[in-house]
Formats: sequence, C-alpha cells, structure tokens
Amino acid sequence: MKTLFRGGSVWTMNPAQPRAAAVVVEDGRVRYVGDDPGFVPGATVIDLDGRLLLPAFTDTHTHFMEVARLKFDIDLSDCASLNEVRTALIAFRDRWDGRMSWLGGVGWNKNVWPSLEGFDRTFLDDIFGDQPVTFKSKDLHTKWCNTAALRAAGITRHTPDPPGGRIGRDARGEPDGFLGERAWLLLQPFIPPVGHEQLKQAARDTVRQMWPLGLAGVHMMEGEDAWKLFEELADEGQRFRYVFHPPLSMLDELIERGLRSYTSVNQWFDIGGIKLFMDGSIGSQTACMYDPYPDTGDNGYLLMQPDEFERLVNRAADAGLGSAVHAIGDRTVHIVAQALARARRKRPELLQRIEHAQCVHPDDVAVLAREQIYCAMQPIHIAMDTKITPHHWPVAAQYSYPVRTLLNAGVPVGFGSDAPVETINPFHGIYAALRRRYRNDPSEPIWMPHEAVSVEQALAAYTTGAAQGAGAQNRQGRIAAGMAADLIVLDDFTAQPDEFWLGARSRLTMVGGEIVWQDID
Repeated sequence: MKTLFRGGSVWTMNPAQPRAAAVVVEDGRVRYVGDDPGFVPGATVIDLDGRLLLPAFTDTHTHFMEVARLKFDIDLSDCASLNEVRTALIAFRDRWDGRMSWLGGVGWNKNVWPSLEGFDRTFLDDIFGDQPVTFKSKDLHTKWCNTAALRAAGITRHTPDPPGGRIGRDARGEPDGFLGERAWLLLQPFIPPVGHEQLKQAARDTVRQMWPLGLAGVHMMEGEDAWKLFEELADEGQRFRYVFHPPLSMLDELIERGLRSYTSVNQWFDIGGIKLFMDGSIGSQTACMYDPYPDTGDNGYLLMQPDEFERLVNRAADAGLGSAVHAIGDRTVHIVAQALARARRKRPELLQRIEHAQCVHPDDVAVLAREQIYCAMQPIHIAMDTKITPHHWPVAAQYSYPVRTLLNAGVPVGFGSDAPVETINPFHGIYAALRRRYRNDPSEPIWMPHEAVSVEQALAAYTTGAAQGAGAQNRQGRIAAGMAADLIVLDDFTAQPDEFWLGARSRLTMVGGEIVWQDID
C-alpha cells in the first residue's frame, strides 16, 4: 500500500529537515519527505487541506492494564468531595450485575476534598456491607478497603506492617481501611482476577480509543500477568506499539531466557527496562525528601535501601537489562541518579531511566545530563499538583517539575501520563507542559512559568523523546526516509492560542503505514 500526503505542512521532528510539503509512505515506512512530487504512481492521495502532518505520539509511562480494567471498575477521579464519592459508589453498587465477586476502582484523591470527615473503612461498609471492595488512590499508592476486604485477607490489629508498606490504623490500633505502598500486596492473593479473555477484549477496545488521541503506542509499567496478555495482543497484529517494562519479579526469568532491554519480541512488542520502585508519591506524602512534610513531620521513605537498589541495577545491567526507576522525591532522585550514573559508566550503551523525576535538586541536573539518564515525565501531573506541591514540599517546590530546566540542560526527556492516574490524553499533557495551570483551567495562573516549555519541545517529548526512551530513535519518532510510518494529522495550531490543545484530537492516525483512524474527508 502506498500513500501520498500533500496539501499541508509536515512537521518532521527531524532537525536535518524540520519542514516539508509532502510525504510518501509505502510498506509501513516513510519512503519520501520533501517538496510535493506531484503524481506518484499507485499512491492513494491524502489531501491535508492546510492541516499539519506529524509523527504519532507515544506515551512513555502508563499502567495500560489498569486503563483497560476501568471497563470493569469505577473511576472516582472526577469526584471533588466525599459526598460525590458516596453518590458515585451507590450508583456503582446499584448497577452491579453480580459477576464480580470483589468490586474495585481507582482515582480517589483526598488532596482535593474539602473535608475528610468519615473517610475510613466504615464509609465503605455503609454502602457495600459484606461485599469486599477496594479502591486505589489516584496515585496508585494507597488502597482504601472496607471491613469485608480486610477480613477476607486476614488483616487485623495484630498484622505487622510489611516491608515497604503501611497498614493504616485508627486511635485504637484497628486497621482503618488504608493500605499504603506495598501493604496492599496483602490483598492480592484474595482478589479474584478478571478473566484473561475479558481483559484482552477490554485492552483491544482501549487501543481503539487511543488512535483518535494520536497515540500509536505506550510504554507500560505492569505486573507479570500483563506480559502474556499484551504479547498475545501484539501477536494478533492490532496496530499499536507496546514497550513493556517488566517488574522486578521477572528479573531472574529474563536473565535465564537471555532477553535484553530495548529489543523487539515482534514488530509491536519491545522489552523495556526492569521496573524498580524507590519511593512513594507526593499525594500520599511518601515520596522520600530531604525536608520533612509539614503535615506528618517525616520525610517519606525509601522502598529499598540504596545498596540493595544498586546491586539490582548492576545485576540487571550485567545481563543487558536497563532499569526504569520510580523516583519522585528529591532525596530519592539523588540516590537513583548516582547509582544509574555509575551503571552508565560501566555500560554506556544501556539505557537507564528515571520514572517521574518530579523533584530534582539543582545539584543533580548536571549528573542527569552528563550521564544521559533518561527522564520519563508526566506534565499532566502538574495540572493536579500545583496546589499541593507548595504545601507538602515548601522548600523543594522551587525545583519541582523542572521540565524546562532538564530539557535546557540536555537531559533526555519523554512525556507520558501515568494513566490511569491522570488522563492518557496527550493533548492535555501538552497543554499542562505549556501553561502549568491547576486542573488545566485557563483561568488559573501559570505555576512557575520559567519551567513552561514551547510547543516544539512538548511535541518532541511525545515523539522523538518517546522514541529515545525505547531505544527506538533510529526507527520511530521522526518523519524521515526509512522510519516507521506512524503519523497523525492535526488541525493547524500555529496561529491558535494554547487552549487549542484542550480540545484537540487527531484527524487521522496511521500506524505502521495503515490508517487506523480518520475524521477527514
């Protein structure tokens, strides 16, 4: 199949040829970029009609299985108060068809609620009674459970906090329904899984929802169960690219199988780095900081001791496996940056990533740039955290979400969403990077405007930057001869205000040379 795009402007994201008038695609790859060639034998012509042609987007940090699971669970992310949560949960309960023996959901965010009165397990008991329910917080670092769920898992006042986790307790020492960080793993053996085929179909349907958003692929941070499911989906050939970052629990298996990071299992499925967790989040006040949180008086905590962390990074690197490390707090980012820098000096060809990098002390910026440690950042988090960051991090707020600082220093950066923690819509992520406003509300002031980026920088972070974060910069992320034909068509935004991005969508999405979505004549 051969396709000619003409009649608009091509933003190639290729520094050697930033703009062009036409593109020819054949056999899944870009074959020509340049002036309008006129007639191309055998080509289907797509008239851009003044629109822009760009590389398709890739989200560099998702929990895509969890996004698919929202088809079975309830999403509480739009609830602005406990009363709204109650209304949503009652409606959820009343339409429950009985097929799921354990109900769940995601998205509650206590940081935006005006009151937390009654926020504990008994709140859920009043609605669900003896039906076990668990709801993940918006940042995925805390689970809120009712008494039936705790009872089913055998969690009592005598259950000790597991390593790297906390069981919330009331004034009497009884579990209050909140399981922080790795404490929620105590529930896992008791929650019946959704059927494999059900999840697979949900994932197929979710992919179809990604194409109008201009997404041709995602980087995934998932558990072992997701590997098989998404490898099967990739084998089916649905046009969507997955970079799977395996959990630590798969390290031994990957070494035994001789698998390497940033190599392809097939055209649609690549292996990323081993996903490691080093701290929590700002919303749960568990990200590890140099300075204490005003509300708790502590500094958050590390989920792994630095020497153990470095041992794992080096063991993986010796086997040709990179690391993708969750690090949010400034102390955590420092520890991780130092360890990854040493690993890079031993194996400079191996990509090492920091996931989130929400708070980077200025002293660590030079290390990240010098050692080319990749930072997968989520500007959409800025839209929610502009209010809580100055409160929780009164000292470190001044160097939080330092997107422009990192880019200007030469640190490799790619953008993503952390979906379903935030919306997977990359256009909303672009707006957040450009304007840094609370809830992406145009009426709100810009928070730390010196860290706002340009449109070109934001687009690069979703295209060339995303490709670099998958070790795929020589085959994806740019419109150049020989590159994968993953393309999108957008309305011309060059003379539009930044608010254009809040309502933007792809008018046409092509993945691997095939048009998978189209909304133009």
